[in-house]
Amino acid sequence: MPVPTRLRAPLRAVILAAALGTTMVITPVISLALAAAPASGDALAEDPDWLPQAELAAESGNTRAAFLLGVYYELLEKHGPAYRWYLQAAEDGLPRAQVRIGEYYQHGEGRPRDLAEALTWYRRAADAGSARGMDYLGIFLAEGYGVERDCAAAVQWFEKAVAGGYAPASNNLAYTLATCPDPAVRDGPRALALARAGKQDDIAGLDTLAAALAESGDFARALQIQQQAIDKARAAGDTEEIARFRAKLESYRAQKPWREDGSEYKDYIFDESEPEPPVPGTRI
Repeated sequence: MPVPTRLRAPLRAVILAAALGTTMVITPVISLALAAAPASGDALAEDPDWLPQAELAAESGNTRAAFLLGVYYELLEKHGPAYRWYLQAAEDGLPRAQVRIGEYYQHGEGRPRDLAEALTWYRRAADAGSARGMDYLGIFLAEGYGVERDCAAAVQWFEKAVAGGYAPASNNLAYTLATCPDPAVRDGPRALALARAGKQDDIAGLDTLAAALAESGDFARALQIQQQAIDKARAAGDTEEIARFRAKLESYRAQKPWREDGSEYKDYIFDESEPEPPVPGTRI
């Protein structure tokens, strides 16, 4: 399948950036797998040697080459072969691939949606040291998403993800501390401190700050901030968020902190825009 013209020129750079990250080292094996690719990305897909060499490296047991092929096929929206190569890398223990397989099952990309299977892969990634995997596992636990709800365990995973350098986990930690139904887990002052230290220029950050303010008893300010979140969601055309935010607005107007009922992430697509820190001991 020819690569669309709009993807050809940047394809090789995108593959490397997505697979390796700017802070990571290209291993000699991956360099060999890419050696047959032309210097110009324009002819990458048409080159007769690049894919066979990459596939030979992967089939010979090179985990990073398998992951690289997963990225390549995903860019072409060929989810069957992308899943195959990601799965090989994931089963070989590569945390980034384990997260990606979890996302495939969570969102039903190229296969039936299976939250239990997604959770299994996120847990494997988290146990292997993936900060993103820790954050995703925390979300599942905090919301009871395919698993029995456990806010206390979620908080622990969010804290580990924050310590691992994954920025979005701080917002998820603050939101859980502000909205969990379990009073033993909620911590309004800590939630507010985290929310104020986080991003307040995006929808999620504003929503979390409003929840933390309400949990701390400042309903007037919570109303103001939640309205800002609604305005941003309206500008983005996100009608689903607007409906959820309006329910929160009414709760704060009634002087009631928000209690998360487990529906917040029912159909949530995780934000993959934040770069994932490298897992200690790995190069990819």
